[in-house]
Amino acid sequence: MHAQGRFTVNKKREVRADSIVCLFYMMKTMPIPKLTAKNQADRLVELYRKLGWDDKKTYVDPCKIRLTESDYQHLLREEEEHAKTVFPEIPEPDIVLGINMLWMNSGPSGDGKTPGMIEISEGWLG
Repeated sequence: MHAQGRFTVNKKREVRADSIVCLFYMMKTMPIPKLTAKNQADRLVELYRKLGWDDKKTYVDPCKIRLTESDYQHLLREEEEHAKTVFPEIPEPDIVLGINMLWMNSGPSGDGKTPGMIEISEGWLG
């Protein structure tokens, strides 16, 4: 444990001041990458690979990857528009539902705080 003024920091990154404990998590931000794959599921995999995921070695915890709500909605609209050009024979409501279900179940969350950036919390790779 290292003393820093009135605070102490231990190896778990806990900071203690008087009887209050705060945990500090490491987080990095990076610009939202452009996706180029044709298939919608491949585009989600592409996103994670561009963030640094090696699918041969680890898995992704999408709860630890965040976009702002606005960026998340914008990304979904882009994915819907892309899917309409790739699969023109599929009705639009089916595309919208499919894209939203894919990203809701396996995509990043929409509670980020940094516009235009993806926030990646420590432990996003398992």
